[in-house]
Amino acid sequence: NDINDNDIKVKKTFSKSFSCSNCSMAVINFLWGFILKFCRNKVLLSCVIGCAVGLDAIAHTLIIPLIPIYLQNFELSPVLVGLFMAAYAFAMLPTQLIAIWLCKIGFSKWVLFGGLLIFASSMAQFILASGFVLLFCARLTQGVAAGLLWTAGVSSISQTFQPDYQTLPLSFITTFNWIASIAGPLYGAIMYSLTDLRIPYFLLLVAAGVIAFFRLISVAESYSSNSYTNLNASTSIPTTTTTTTTTTTTTTTATAV
Repeated sequence: NDINDNDIKVKKTFSKSFSCSNCSMAVINFLWGFILKFCRNKVLLSCVIGCAVGLDAIAHTLIIPLIPIYLQNFELSPVLVGLFMAAYAFAMLPTQLIAIWLCKIGFSKWVLFGGLLIFASSMAQFILASGFVLLFCARLTQGVAAGLLWTAGVSSISQTFQPDYQTLPLSFITTFNWIASIAGPLYGAIMYSLTDLRIPYFLLLVAAGVIAFFRLISVAESYSSNSYTNLNASTSIPTTTTTTTTTTTTTTTATAV
């Protein structure tokens, strides 16, 4: 009897541990499935691209209310200020040409990820700038990052969404960009008045790291252009061509003479 009781206790303990392990596996599978679904969500990709483009717009425009501060701290002439402002577009143009080629061969994700890292490095240069040379290099780096972010962002949308569904994410990105352009000067002025000249750039650096992480885990699948073409062909309205054949009968009357 004692042996049987021990066997029963062991079986109960084993069944409890087995049920607990099953529950744990179920929870793990549920969480893993949720994470995969979250990472494959195309809405996440749109939000990441919108935030990346908006981040660049904030950094591009926050410098406007801070120009008098740089003029005072670094004793910049109007010519140097003009060169500093033009460096952004000067670096952005050739970078876009390179980014177009990289996105065309299938590196849109890594171009956007690299653009965020370069953007973070430009913010670090702004933080460490103690003269015009490093300030100018920071602005050039910021332009390089902008060229990568814009090109890779639009390319990722065109590769992920079917042509009929690209309007909404592209509108979202454009709207986010203009909102960020409005908020940039306000952000720069308020943060400088409350804290320090370097704090606005530091917060943007942290934000770039967070967005880069979400871009790294975003694995939204690209649609197949061939399957989309076949789908359109199969769902199109069939056209019926009716060919009318007219038969002409000629009657020949032979007259015997």
